[in-house]
Amino acid sequence: MPRVREPLAVFLLSTLVACVQWWPMLRDPRVTGFGDWQMIHHNWEAAYVSLKWFGEWPLWDPFHCGGVPILGNPESQVYAPWFWVSFALGTVLAVKVMLLGHVVSALTGVYWLARCRYQLRASSAALGALVWGCGGWLVWDGAGGHATFFAFAYAPWLSLLVHRRREPLREAAGVAALLLLTLLEGGTYPLPYFVLFVAFELAVRALSTRTAAPCLRFAGVSFGLLAVCGAIRLVPIYLSLKAHPRTVPNDDALALAEVWQMLTARAHAWRVPGHPFAWPEYGSYIGITALALAALGLLRAVRGRWWHLLLGLGLWGSLMLGNLGTFAPFSLLHKLPVYDSLRVPSRFAVFVTLYLALLAAHGCEALLRRVSRPRLATALGMLLAAGVCADLLGASMPIVRLWREPPLADVEARADQFHLVNQDYYRFYASYPRLNLGTPTCYAGGMNWTASRALWLGALPQVRVAPDAGRVLSWTKTPHVLRAEVELTRPARVITNQNYAPAFRSHSGTPVDDRGRLALDLPAGKHTVELSYLPRELRVSAAVSCGGLALMLWLLLAGGPRRSSSDRARDAE
Repeated sequence: MPRVREPLAVFLLSTLVACVQWWPMLRDPRVTGFGDWQMIHHNWEAAYVSLKWFGEWPLWDPFHCGGVPILGNPESQVYAPWFWVSFALGTVLAVKVMLLGHVVSALTGVYWLARCRYQLRASSAALGALVWGCGGWLVWDGAGGHATFFAFAYAPWLSLLVHRRREPLREAAGVAALLLLTLLEGGTYPLPYFVLFVAFELAVRALSTRTAAPCLRFAGVSFGLLAVCGAIRLVPIYLSLKAHPRTVPNDDALALAEVWQMLTARAHAWRVPGHPFAWPEYGSYIGITALALAALGLLRAVRGRWWHLLLGLGLWGSLMLGNLGTFAPFSLLHKLPVYDSLRVPSRFAVFVTLYLALLAAHGCEALLRRVSRPRLATALGMLLAAGVCADLLGASMPIVRLWREPPLADVEARADQFHLVNQDYYRFYASYPRLNLGTPTCYAGGMNWTASRALWLGALPQVRVAPDAGRVLSWTKTPHVLRAEVELTRPARVITNQNYAPAFRSHSGTPVDDRGRLALDLPAGKHTVELSYLPRELRVSAAVSCGGLALMLWLLLAGGPRRSSSDRARDAE
């Protein structure tokens, strides 16, 4: 195939493979996903309902845990481009498009990394792409609702940009753009893992070129742009984590026999004996064939002196093993800020399987190079890739079929109907925003939000005053604004049925904390009360992000000076 047609062909074939693998999810556009998908659907619905039905920018979610921030929630995906597909397709179909987009990104990323960095033939690159893009890590994340982990699909693109070395500023800005996209997609695990991944790839580049200064400049531009462009998310997340710290114990470790099981078990019990997490946290199936090819690729890497493939496999593998002792790599990493909130070391399997996929591609290349006839080599490569693809699709189908939860409720919220309920949580959690219902229940495994114990349940007024102090004449509640008419016979406290947060504002006074509830102290008389949520940091952080985005776009478009051919030749040597 002419190289000019190859990108389109790779994209179309990747899309076809993604659609075939995830067909059980696509068959009925209305069905929702199980497990954490209900939480993801809820988060998207809270923002969607706020914008479409109430015309309010999504900053506060009153439908969960008595009311929690959207802007400061690290898992929020409101600012990701995928979210805006909701206004054309609805939230459920939009998250399915997001999933397919990341599968395609994973497949094409490994393909082009193998083609461009390692100069492998198309069939070998395709095999490596299938091993990773259709492997167990993405299947379990996609089936179980770990949508904030999808950004791991950008890992091969990050590696490709770090090692391209043609237009340094443009490539550094490209890395920053992918890191920013990861942040906007709620990448609670991918972003801190990517910091390590990019640092490792830059260290490999520095060792291979024997020059550290360009790599340090590259890191400065990439991480500096991320900090500036991501201010609109980083600042609110920092404030949320400061108010609700999330430190988790380091209490999981893997034996090598269990790693083998992770990579080869097509079926497994839901609970994993001796471990605190369910099987989806460990399932990383790539199959025996891929592992055999990876072993062959390991020999080729040793002969070809591609030591970074061995080093990377060892580094990420040691981190994946978890708490093997006080000085184990993951135990040391877990002592650092941010990393002390990451509780599942087995998630480093995403990088382990990426390196195994690259080694499998090298193993396939080693086999094909022994075939003297080009057409026969091409046919053999296609056969190997097709066999691996069939194995992976067969193993993933029972998992993908878990996409069978009921559709969201088909109603439209009204501002005078909001109240809290505490029944059939799992079934209605995703539909609470469009039902205009809230719950004091907090989703297990998420942030350490705390709901006030004084909130009340039932279809009752959401504003109260003491009976001997006056009465509530009327009230309405939208996601960000609570309005009420109250008549007070004496100075009294007006109490609302949602959590207190310092970002609430009122023209009638300063909101106060009443046993964890949002309240307002008012003098006697008739008052029109309006309490609205508007964080002080929003405008400043948004302005900083806009300036950073302008700089990033300029670097991506202008690119700066290209490296000379002599410099690139010297690096290659």
